[in-house]
Amino acid sequence: MTTARATDLVTKIAATADDGTGVDTLAEIQALVDTNAPSAPVINTIAGNDIINSSEQSSVITGTNEAGATVSLSIGGTTRAATVTGTTWSYTLVAADITAMGQGAETITATQTDAAGNVSASASKTITVDTNAPSAPVINTIAGND
Repeated sequence: MTTARATDLVTKIAATADDGTGVDTLAEIQALVDTNAPSAPVINTIAGNDIINSSEQSSVITGTNEAGATVSLSIGGTTRAATVTGTTWSYTLVAADITAMGQGAETITATQTDAAGNVSASASKTITVDTNAPSAPVINTIAGND
């Protein structure tokens, strides 16, 4: 059962059929027109601490959504479609995502579109990408003749 929200529209649709003998048949139904955007989807913590290091470059991003919705992500300026199962979604990062994000701070955003085509506001998650190995240590001279 679908529950109407305050800004949804309930409309009555009526049809009359004339059978040619002068008897008209009237049929009516009420339809719910969903005009409400869903709330923003939730983006869970990524890679355990929102920092993607070199061993986490294929991390799975997960979150929650409205049942029946699709979820789109923006990762490094590229739109990606998440896989949705019921009220949860997921997306596995690929090398191109890491390249697009670069190193340092990055914001990932997600929106959901419900079955009626209404698009939510964006949810965002700030993460850090740190996939570069650290520089080799420098060993200073201990004594003039080591």
